[in-house]
This record gives sequence, C-alpha cells and structure tokens, in this order.
Amino acid sequence: MDLFGKKKAQDLRARVWEFEEFENFFSDEMKKSGNSSLFKNVSEAFQEFAALRAEPINLDSAKKVVAANDKLMEACRAYSQARRGAVSSSGRERLAVIDSLFSYQDGLNIDQMRDVRKIKEYEGDSWEKALVFDMAEIKLEDTKGEIVGNQVNQRLKVNYQGKPGFFTEERELLKPETRLRRVIDKIDKKTNPVLRKIMEDNFDWMKKDSEKGIGDNMLTHSGTSSLLGEQWFQMDDHDPKKADMAGLIANFEKLDNVSLIAEKYQEKLKAAPAGLDAAGKERLMRGCIEENCMEGIKEICYRNMDVLMNLPDLEENKKEPNLDYRTMKRNLISIRAGLKDEKQMEVMEQVIRDGALAYELSYEKIMAAGDDTAIYNIKAELDQGNELTSRNVATSRIAELLGVGHMVAHSEKMRVSINGTVKTGCFMEFAKGLDLSSRKEEDLALIEQTEFTYNASFLKDMCSMEALDFLCGQNDRHGRNMFMQLSEPDANGKRTIVGLQGIDNDLSFGEKEFLSTFHQGEVKDMTFISQEMA
Repeated sequence: MDLFGKKKAQDLRARVWEFEEFENFFSDEMKKSGNSSLFKNVSEAFQEFAALRAEPINLDSAKKVVAANDKLMEACRAYSQARRGAVSSSGRERLAVIDSLFSYQDGLNIDQMRDVRKIKEYEGDSWEKALVFDMAEIKLEDTKGEIVGNQVNQRLKVNYQGKPGFFTEERELLKPETRLRRVIDKIDKKTNPVLRKIMEDNFDWMKKDSEKGIGDNMLTHSGTSSLLGEQWFQMDDHDPKKADMAGLIANFEKLDNVSLIAEKYQEKLKAAPAGLDAAGKERLMRGCIEENCMEGIKEICYRNMDVLMNLPDLEENKKEPNLDYRTMKRNLISIRAGLKDEKQMEVMEQVIRDGALAYELSYEKIMAAGDDTAIYNIKAELDQGNELTSRNVATSRIAELLGVGHMVAHSEKMRVSINGTVKTGCFMEFAKGLDLSSRKEEDLALIEQTEFTYNASFLKDMCSMEALDFLCGQNDRHGRNMFMQLSEPDANGKRTIVGLQGIDNDLSFGEKEFLSTFHQGEVKDMTFISQEMA
C-alpha cells in the first residue's frame, strides 16, 4: 500500500481522516488488478456518494445522499465481516481503511437528513460544505427530580436550544423471558458455576413467572410474602422453626396462603377490643388458620403461630418503597429455602445479602412490565430489534414529509451526557394545546370554557391525523395521546377546538394492526381528506 508508506493498520485506524484521502486511496487501489467483488462494491458505492457531495442540499438530493450513504456503509460492513481475519499486511491495511471509512461516514450523521426540518436548516449549502450534520445533544450534571412517568413512558425533562421537552432513552421491546435469560447469561459459568447452576435449575419457574413480568407472579400478597421471606431468611440457622417453615417459603402457592392468614389475623386484631390478652390473640390466629388454611400445611402454621402473629404492621409494610426489589429478593429467598446442598445454600445466601442480583432482576421486571404493556397495546409478538424511540422519530419525519409536521410533537434523535455517561434516544418537544385528561386547575378552567363544534380547522386536522396514523401504523392513538388547540375566547368567554397535536408515537409501525379503542375507525370509514394531504 504505497499511499501511506509503512503505516500499520492500527495507525490507520487512529488517524483523523479527510475525505480527499479516501478518494486518493480508492483511486490508487482500483488501478491494481485482482480486486475482489466486495472491494469493488465499496469503491463503487464510495464513488456514487462522492459524486453527490457538490449538489445543493434540498429534499431531492437528500433522498439520493441518504440512499448512497446507506449503500456505502452496507458495502463497508460486508467487506469488514468477510475480511476480518486478514493476515497479510496489505490486507490488514485495506481492512483498517475501510473500517475507518465506515466510522467517518457514521460520524457525518447523515441519517439526520431524513428529517425535513434538518434539510430546511441546511438548505442552500452543498453537502460537501455542510459536511457533518448535528444530532441534538445536551450535557447534564444531575437528573434528580426531572424524571417523569414509568416503565415504557419514563422520560427525562430537558431543555434543548430553548425548547422544553422530554428525552426518552433508546430501548428495545423484549419478551420478559428474554430479559430473564439476559441476566442469567451474565453469570459466568467458569467463575461462578454454583450460582449459574442454581439459576439454570430454576429457570423454568422463573420463565413462567416472567410471562407476567419477572417477579410479578401468581402471588396476590406480594408485600406480605416479601416480609415473610425476609423474616424467615433472618432466622438463626439453628432455629428449628427455620427448617420447619422452609417448605412454606419455597412454595409460592403455600407462601401466598400463609400471607393471607397473616393478613386476616392483623385485620381481626385491629377490629378486636383494646387490651386483648395473649390467649385472645392466639384464638384469633387459630380462627384465621381454620378459616383460610389450605390442605397440608395447617400443622406447620400451628407450630409457627408466634412467627405469623409477630410480623410488623402489614399495611405499613405495603407502603415501603422498592417493593419490586423486595419481591425479587423474596423470589431468591424462595429458591434458597428449597436448596439442600450446603455449598449452594452458602452461595445463595451471599447473593441475597449482596442484593445486586435481586436489584438487576427487579429492574428487568419493571422493564418487562412496560414491554408487556406495549406488546399488548399493539397486539404483536415483538422481541429484540423493535426499538421504541426510533418509531417516535420516524412518525415525526413522516409528518414533516406530508406537510403536517405541526400535527405531532416534533421528535428527533438526541444524545444526553449525564455525568459523563452518554445515552442515546429521542427528544420530543412539549405538546402544544390542552390535555383533556389533565386535572390541573388551569386546565380544568379551560375545559369548562370549551364547547365542541365541527368547525373546518378541527375537521381538517382530525382527517389528517387519521391519514397520518394509518400510514404510520399507529396503534396507540387515544384521547390521552392528543392535545387540543383551542380558539381564543369569544364574546361569551367560550372556546372551541380548532386543531390537534399527537404525542407518544413510539408504538407506531407495529407488525400488526388493530383498533386501540372502539372510537377509532378503519380506512373504509374515512370520509374526508384535505387537498394538501391527498
């Protein structure tokens, strides 16, 4: 490779490249004989992209440049995958240059030019002059108090270039089972074989459990059962009651039943006359066992009445924070209660005390619950690769292309740096208008002033929203996902709805379609469409 003299592959990757250097490289290399088809594909795709750089930025050229860039990066990716094991110095150097070209093109952020707003921002420049297209980016030192929502809808309040909005971190929809497997696969078989075996052995019931969200199993008394599990775990190993109760803690159906008994006892105790003596309390507990105990565990409950009678206040326990974490900790305690091997018991007890695995599983449980909600909403079996925030961005881009960008809260890709940790996702501007589900005093006052009429601007926006949602496969449009633009008050102080703006479009582009509510119509029901939209 004469172009760079004796430069080694690692040197080529480390250098800061100029586009002209890539041009010189391909010009030189394509003069040589014996070039592979994969190398020719990269060279031809590069030439196609390079030929467009002098064109002015507009919508038509953007289509060509974005397509040429996609083709070039795919050709680079195919070459790199096929030549990853190159052994000759020239082969390694070619690979290094093409890997560097891929990184160079990726750094241009050309995907940003799928957004009509971006095209208008740079319109008049040539592609060569504009060179790098900025992605929205902000730096934060702290996020305390700025996070709103939960699960799929958890967002960070931010302000970008004077525009208030929400940042949502990039995330995939995963089946709960996949989330569970991902956590277990992190446990190294070589360095931690005992724990890995325990988790593998218990994967089936955790998998079944995870179908409703990890940790959110058949137990209907999760707060009480978590407390029971923690109390059992803290018992002295030499306490005979610990061995006696192990079968209750290890079996979720039995643990659920024992939790019910403890709850009924505390209900009756609070309703009993003040100053009830020990004998009276015991009679209450015996009555609860007789009334509620399932077959096969009555004697164990009688033998351990003092444990069940001396639990902390269960209503207060329900108010304790981090119930998801405590529920997952209980699940691990239940696994521990069923173990017989001393080494396994020792490892599991250390894991429970450490808390890291319970925390990670509980986090995945929360994410799985959100994924379940999303999957239910779009009635589709979705797994890895179905990233949510990109759907929101895509809907915004489609709206801009159709000339109705004002009808959805503008969304674009964003990077957020929080104390040096960089997260990628979506920035969605605050919606404009009135949220009819709001309970804020000022919004309730506006709702009181508003009278609904079928005026032209409202009908136009409603019909355009229907068309946009159909084109984007929006399966989650409902009243809380639309903000109403209101007129100024008339002589009588009354307003009317004159326009719409949609939010939360991250469940668009699903694999299947269905009507989210009975208010939604089908394409055959659409009566009007504006001339511009048509």
